Amino acid sequence: MTTFLIALTGFISMASSLFSLELPKTWEKDFTIDVSYHGSMSGGRTSIKFTYDSCIYITDSNQAPKKTRAYLLTQKDRDAILGKLRSLKIDKIDTKKEFVAVHDGWSQSICFGFHCIEGGTSVELTDEDKSTFLTAYAFLEQFAIDNTKKVKTKVK
Repeated sequence: MTTFLIALTGFISMASSLFSLELPKTWEKDFTIDVSYHGSMSGGRTSIKFTYDSCIYITDSNQAPKKTRAYLLTQKDRDAILGKLRSLKIDKIDTKKEFVAVHDGWSQSICFGFHCIEGGTSVELTDEDKSTFLTAYAFLEQFAIDNTKKVKTKVK
């Protein structure tokens, strides 16, 4: 029984560290940030993927054709993104919140590799965590909008 409890404690400790978010000090080549929005009634979707060297911004709605735009990230961009997210303390958001049922709404997420922080109408967050999440989401989306406008060609 003692062996089982020790093994269980070790597993819980390992699992919690596996699922805890810690932003890297520098943006490594395998680090990614995925940002998404899905609206239930409108069917609209936004997807943004930040990799080491690129930002791909996709918008899809029932009212307009799907658009895909891209931007090449620089070291300055990567530092600015990580710096802003660190200053917001996004890694301190309590991600163990309960999902609640809603009749209509939207969902948002920010994923750092496999670690995702969920937002939207079906997720309960404290006011502080909600504010942090929405500020981070808005920053990442605006960064993509501002920078992908510079690209003249569309990515298919």
